[in-house]
Amino acid sequence: MGDTSETPEEDIEVQQVDDLELPGEEGLDVDGEENNKELGRHGERVAAYFLRRQDYEILERNWVCRYGEADIIARDEDGTLVFVEVKTRRTIETGLPEEAVNAQKQSRYERIAMSYLMLHDEEEYQVRFDVIAICVTRKDRAFLRHHIGCFDRSCVA
Repeated sequence: MGDTSETPEEDIEVQQVDDLELPGEEGLDVDGEENNKELGRHGERVAAYFLRRQDYEILERNWVCRYGEADIIARDEDGTLVFVEVKTRRTIETGLPEEAVNAQKQSRYERIAMSYLMLHDEEEYQVRFDVIAICVTRKDRAFLRHHIGCFDRSCVA
């Protein structure tokens, strides 16, 4: 996601997540046996769980339109409609998870948001784009970074 040195401290929430085993599910396979698609799905479940604990209302998960898929669409406690891209990685050898959210992905997400808003135009919405980056360190632990409003600050590579 580019250089975040200009990003205000309060706009990135970093948490160590010690319990990745969600109720009724096994933890993440950090040894690489789990395929990337399953790793991503599990990361999205963890992100949704995290957002609920932060008092977000999850409106949609894996919402699909002709422009692609929004991982999570939520409403925060202020009523802002939040489109969340979730990136999960086992290692940082190829970079931090959030670095995969480039300008092309940002543009695609904006089209997805516009499509969603056109279908849900009965209300006025404040809209924000967030990224949740999850780096798994072991089966039951990961670090989660919640980049709040990152498309608005041009913090995307």
